[in-house]
Amino acid sequence: MAEMTVITIKMGGATRNELRAQLAAAHIQLNKHAAQLLEMMPLYPQEPPYQVRVGLVPIAALGLTGGATLPQIYRAAIGAGLKLAPLALAVFLRLQWRDQPASQDLEMHRQAVPDLAVTVATATPGDLDAPRGFYLRNVAGQLHLRGYVCDDQYWWPGDAVFAFVLN
Repeated sequence: MAEMTVITIKMGGATRNELRAQLAAAHIQLNKHAAQLLEMMPLYPQEPPYQVRVGLVPIAALGLTGGATLPQIYRAAIGAGLKLAPLALAVFLRLQWRDQPASQDLEMHRQAVPDLAVTVATATPGDLDAPRGFYLRNVAGQLHLRGYVCDDQYWWPGDAVFAFVLN
């Protein structure tokens, strides 16, 4: 997996209100799906902060050059030794990864994987009506944490980038 970028972040030790305040202070934009996920994700504020290594991986690097569905992507990633992330990782990653490459594509609601977006690979929330997870985007210099909705048949292109937890 030569195409992987590795980022080390700190997670944990924050309440939902503290995370909301940090996102607002950093001027990070949320869509309604991200706000919904933020309310439902489990947090463990009593645990001390800890470091997590995150790998940003184009799915083509997992051998899925023609693209794949989420179940296929996750199977290939787990087979390659990568781990799915807790939902909260997306929030901590967005707060700490400030130099994400900027997309000049301003379209926000296309029903397709946005240019230069990074989708955080997470297990599906238990609520079937809930968004599937988060993706991170830098749109012309404005950082975004966005939630997305798709089904298991949605086809992700081979150049889609996912964030996984490394061993």
